[in-house]
Amino acid sequence: MAKHRSPAYPATGLSEAIERVRRLFDKEKRTLVQPLVAATDLGYKSLNGPSRTMLSALKKYGLIEELKQGLRVSDLAVAILHPTSEEQRLAALREAAVRPDLFRELQQTHANGSNDNIAHFLIQRGFSAQAATQAVTAFRDTMVVAKLDASGNNPPEDGAESEVTTMGTTIAFGKAGAPAASNAAPVSLRWPLPGGVIAELRFTGPVTKEHFDILERYLAIAKETAPTV
Repeated sequence: MAKHRSPAYPATGLSEAIERVRRLFDKEKRTLVQPLVAATDLGYKSLNGPSRTMLSALKKYGLIEELKQGLRVSDLAVAILHPTSEEQRLAALREAAVRPDLFRELQQTHANGSNDNIAHFLIQRGFSAQAATQAVTAFRDTMVVAKLDASGNNPPEDGAESEVTTMGTTIAFGKAGAPAASNAAPVSLRWPLPGGVIAELRFTGPVTKEHFDILERYLAIAKETAPTV
């Protein structure tokens, strides 16, 4: 089978990209900087493979601008980091999310598809299996951060289940705007994490503070057994 050149895509999800550009803005505001300075501001030791990959991702999301004199944080990034309203921030997030050609295409054609289906589609486009997995992870994270559903914009109808995201936490609600009860749809909480990772917590019954205390102990155990990167 002839392989086609795959569209360029960000190697990380929008959640990590925003946290990285926040570091750059906190140190430099919108001052022009050279790539090496930008890389160290982003948390890297040098202008190496990983830092170049991150700078490329920030460009693809439109979070930094590349000029002849250097790089700087974009207006779009400022609208996300310091919006005048929540509406402005959401609009900026959605604009950034579909800046990458591949993500814009997937949002239009595969928003409801499974991860395996999207990965297969990408492999048919010439992606390696590893690159396809990385792209799917980054795409899913980006869609969660930007609150983009299958239609790209539509809020849920009255009486349907819905989601709301606050401080990076996405909570799924049942009908009538109340958290889903045990005999209704489960309550799900999702947090976008750096590196394109999404943490999801799902409840199927009434939740109390005691449940969170117990979960905290379980998470402590999981943390101790997690691999060190």
